[in-house]
Amino acid sequence: NVCIPANTIAAGAGFACGLQTDGHVKCWGDSTLGLSPAGLSNVLFKSITAAPDFMCGIRDNGLAYCWGANAPLSVKGGVFYALAAGEEHVCGIKANRTLDCWTTYNGDGTDSPPTGTYSAVGSGSAFSCAIVQGGSNNGRGTCWGTQVDGGVFTFPKTSDTQTYTQMHGAGIGFLTLLPDGTARTWGK
Repeated sequence: NVCIPANTIAAGAGFACGLQTDGHVKCWGDSTLGLSPAGLSNVLFKSITAAPDFMCGIRDNGLAYCWGANAPLSVKGGVFYALAAGEEHVCGIKANRTLDCWTTYNGDGTDSPPTGTYSAVGSGSAFSCAIVQGGSNNGRGTCWGTQVDGGVFTFPKTSDTQTYTQMHGAGIGFLTLLPDGTARTWGK
């Protein structure tokens, strides 16, 4: 039983973390994942995201931090606006709205994101998707990774005319919100 004042909760496989109102992160659940390293006790965050066995967050200075079983405490350079943790990778939108993706321990095709500018990003198992910001494809989705290239599901692409406001990935499933507030899903 955990009671903390939190702005955001992010959960993985057997654990959860809360972004407390003072910017500290508190994790509970599977202690074998190393989700509460001593190095984070004085670090403040603006946002957090969870994968099955690791966590990432954007620090108050904009740097991306990741920690847990398959992502030892590490820092990604640059200033980030948003992060999305997949099963073996992380994708983020930098302050200039470009994408930066990296794998945590196994190449899954997601570390080569498309160029351009983006407003939102979501990640799952061996794929990530983002919403284009600006230009003739504004609001449209685009996806990349081995699940997209060789998978059995049809993911959003910029050649589609549908636009989106939010994207969230989990496992081999994906959820998007349309401008009218309805949801659309892909995968399982």
